[in-house]
Amino acid sequence: MDHFAEYSGVVLMILVGAFGLFGHWLACMWFAIGINTICNEDGNLTAHNWLVRFSVDTSQEYILLEDCVLTYGPSHLDAYLAALYFVMSSLTSVGFGNIAPYSPYEQSFSVVVLIFGALLYAMIFGNVTTIISQIYADMNRYHDSLNSVREFARFNSVPQNIEARIMDFMVTTWQQTKGIDTNAVINLCPKDLKADICVHLHRRVFNGHRCFLEASDACLRSLALEFQTIHVSAGDIVYHKGEYVDEVSFVARGILEVLQDGEVIAVLSNGDAFGDNVWRRPLSHGPAKCVVYIRALSFTDIHVIKRASLKKVLGFYNDYAKSFDRELKLAVNVCESVHFRKIKRRKPKLNAADSVKGGISSILGKGSLLKSGA
Repeated sequence: MDHFAEYSGVVLMILVGAFGLFGHWLACMWFAIGINTICNEDGNLTAHNWLVRFSVDTSQEYILLEDCVLTYGPSHLDAYLAALYFVMSSLTSVGFGNIAPYSPYEQSFSVVVLIFGALLYAMIFGNVTTIISQIYADMNRYHDSLNSVREFARFNSVPQNIEARIMDFMVTTWQQTKGIDTNAVINLCPKDLKADICVHLHRRVFNGHRCFLEASDACLRSLALEFQTIHVSAGDIVYHKGEYVDEVSFVARGILEVLQDGEVIAVLSNGDAFGDNVWRRPLSHGPAKCVVYIRALSFTDIHVIKRASLKKVLGFYNDYAKSFDRELKLAVNVCESVHFRKIKRRKPKLNAADSVKGGISSILGKGSLLKSGA
């Protein structure tokens, strides 16, 4: 039960099944009490018996033969269903009186059933209420987040376009992550397990770039612990022109466009790397300045590693650092401007016939000018 406690549907089915099983066992006991006390000491049918009263109410009266042998009467199925009905009504309430205990044995059993039913009903259906509330807990948390955004925007007079972007980001992120805080889950784990989880989460980056092929398992685990994942909605700006850049970014999913002077100079998609050659710049030097805009065209997952973290790992794994520097090719270096060269239009070459026609036209032109001058 504890192992499957997080599965609300399974726990709910187990509790309902347990309630039905207890009801079946008690119904069998109630039927056994009725069938074993149906005859009195004189060997006759007793009137203080729930089975006898039930047979009379259903016009299926028992006929007693010798040695307290019964014939006719309700079938075993009808008697069991009546017993189950009595037990279930006693477990969930105080019964309805249509099937009631008459003999001291039946009354004593009914008292036990009522006490046990009160405890069982409180335990099982109390857990059912908790499980149902847990099922809607995530949805309630989602709506609470949206309400918090609306209240924040109203209290701070946030412009509608910014509020719409916040709402779009919240909704899109919830659809992708289901409200799970990845960092909170990872931080609960020990270092070894945390590294395994991070390697799995960043596997698209490690498998999609040649610069990570020669890295050892220990090196990949160290790199994975330093990576961060950011989610960007469509229309959001990843880099603004003039911002400092101190990391390398890898696109795991989505599409980005690179804008320079209002024109699209590149489009980034899955597997592309962008940023700056930060692993070549000493930590004593400040970060470089971004000269372009990078804007998301769709919901995008970007894996980012900072310069200090990258240089720390590469400084420890010196042999791998050379391979990393050689193999990593940035699709776009956001700190370097792209210069476009204007292509001059060349005059078309004339063939021999066009040259002759041109010469004749020039001669005729000169002749007409001389004639007019004379």
